[in-house]
Amino acid sequence: MNETVYILGIVLQAVAAIIAMLQVRQAPRKLPWLLIALSSLLIVARRTATLEQFMAAGRPLATAEVLTLVISVLFFLGVALMSKMFREVWQGQQSLRQSEAALGQTEAELRSHVEQLQQAVEQVKTLRGILPICSGCKRIRDDQGYWNQVDAYLRAHTEAEFSHSMCPECVQRLYPWFQPT
Repeated sequence: MNETVYILGIVLQAVAAIIAMLQVRQAPRKLPWLLIALSSLLIVARRTATLEQFMAAGRPLATAEVLTLVISVLFFLGVALMSKMFREVWQGQQSLRQSEAALGQTEAELRSHVEQLQQAVEQVKTLRGILPICSGCKRIRDDQGYWNQVDAYLRAHTEAEFSHSMCPECVQRLYPWFQPT
């Protein structure tokens, strides 16, 4: 009976070593899993040698060896739980990295939009308030008290450009001999 229990402990220890070796392939930090796998394999080798010695001598296994079986079971459960926990942590880290990358891209897009809006604001010039305009000649008084033609004032204070033309009433008033066709 003791031999069966002891062999079960060796098998559990070997399975823990296999789980740790599988984690080495998947985990981002490989050294802890390598150490767990190596220590598990060393325990399996020592316990197998001890079992062979007891069987060769025909002696029953000591109670301390049964206690090592309990330790092997606990070790196996610990490795299995750590494996699951580290896998979840690793997946969480991957998800976090993806979220950070998406956030970085969104921030870059936002900065680009802010720059575009700032450029648009710089290009916009608006006139606000009350503009004093002469009721006779229609000139506009600026902040320094000078009277300016409407087109010159607007050109200086906005992005507007002007081309000159005449409305039909002014053509009739200024050039009565001219008859448009």
